[in-house]
Amino acid sequence: MAAEGGSAREKAETLRQRAAEARLKADRMEASAGRWEAGVLGEERVAAALAPLEGEHCRVLHDRLLYPRQSRVNLDHIVVSVAGNYLIDAKNWSGLVTAEEGGLRQRIPTGHWVLDGKVDNVRRMAAQMETGTSSVIEPVICLAGEHAAEFGEPKVVRGVYIVPVGQLAQWLLAQPRKPDPVDLDAELARMAACFPSATDPAYLSSAPMLSGFASTGRGSARPAPVRSKPAPPKHGTGRSRRAVGLPAVSLPAVSLPARGFRARGLRRSAGVLLTVALILSLITPAGLRLWRSGADAAGNLFAQQVSSATKPAAKAWVPPCTAVTDAVVAEAVGHKVYRYVNGAADVCTWGFVPRPNPTAPGSLRIATGWTAKNGGYPVGKGARFTQTATSQVLTVPQRAAVPGSTAAPASITQPMVLVLTWRSSPVSSAQARKAVTLLAGEVAKHLPTGPGATRIVRR
Repeated sequence: MAAEGGSAREKAETLRQRAAEARLKADRMEASAGRWEAGVLGEERVAAALAPLEGEHCRVLHDRLLYPRQSRVNLDHIVVSVAGNYLIDAKNWSGLVTAEEGGLRQRIPTGHWVLDGKVDNVRRMAAQMETGTSSVIEPVICLAGEHAAEFGEPKVVRGVYIVPVGQLAQWLLAQPRKPDPVDLDAELARMAACFPSATDPAYLSSAPMLSGFASTGRGSARPAPVRSKPAPPKHGTGRSRRAVGLPAVSLPAVSLPARGFRARGLRRSAGVLLTVALILSLITPAGLRLWRSGADAAGNLFAQQVSSATKPAAKAWVPPCTAVTDAVVAEAVGHKVYRYVNGAADVCTWGFVPRPNPTAPGSLRIATGWTAKNGGYPVGKGARFTQTATSQVLTVPQRAAVPGSTAAPASITQPMVLVLTWRSSPVSSAQARKAVTLLAGEVAKHLPTGPGATRIVRR
């Protein structure tokens, strides 16, 4: 009798697991869509800042292809002016962006991120443009996020100018003019020919990113551009196309015969060798040993291939907080909530209103694992409530009891941080503490269990 309903229970668990994986996939797709929307907003803000400059001393191209007919890698804005040529890359980053220790940092409520790789990408894209045009291209990152003005004055970071969008026009106008006259119309036409519009179907391709100017015969035969002013300091070699998204491909070294080689000849040669090996195996002991060793090796290789083909795929990681439903959150806070997609691996976010824009931070954040431990909130030896006039924070380290919760300390296999904020008061401070306590217990039900459950992994 104890086994009755076992298959149904197993089926229900399987369906729940599939539902959680489907929600995770949907969340990731929503996060990707949000990032694309944020990128569009950033490009529009930069385009609006550049619009007043177009005239006698400046021309602007928007949304151009770096590798026409080969990939969709695009250049946000190209500025051709009497002061030189500029690649303007719009970055609608959320949070506060700062220049620290020779690099760029992004600070958000759940932690901080190093942006040096993004900076290097822009510098190398400008280097590719120089290779294709034999012109000096100054790389610029234009900060177009809500907190861009807090960056301060424009700076050079890793060979790239970092300029807030509110100062972009003024900064460009302040750049020293070239000593020789510039034919802006001719230069604009040349840039437009080298980097066609990203919306022109004639130049688009769905093929993977291939080699750039070198594959078209351009680049190696062109002279290096001559700068009329000192270039900003650059870190690294800065000329690899890997920085603009090209995958690193490692091919096995194969020595082929000279010209005239044909695949048919290879197959014929292989057939002859196999025939000789078979004959030797029949007439000599050494040949028999050779044949057996070859057969053993082939059998082992076949077994490995079958094993790898039949090995079950590893389960996708499902963040524990995704199992907390909107209904549970709404009941805990006493107010209708809307789930916000943030793209973080171990963070879930809800708001009291539909998300007004892709970068809105939300009112409730639940973080677990590495993000909870290293996301900027101090995690001590025991659970701790931290309250302000408009927020309630609950930090829970591993194996710590949550005051007021029925969750067993042994079930807290990963650290947790719950942050509930409010402005115009859908919840009171007492409700906020009760809500984060209840939600901590709900998250604890879905934390990983078994071997390796307490290992903190950065995802």
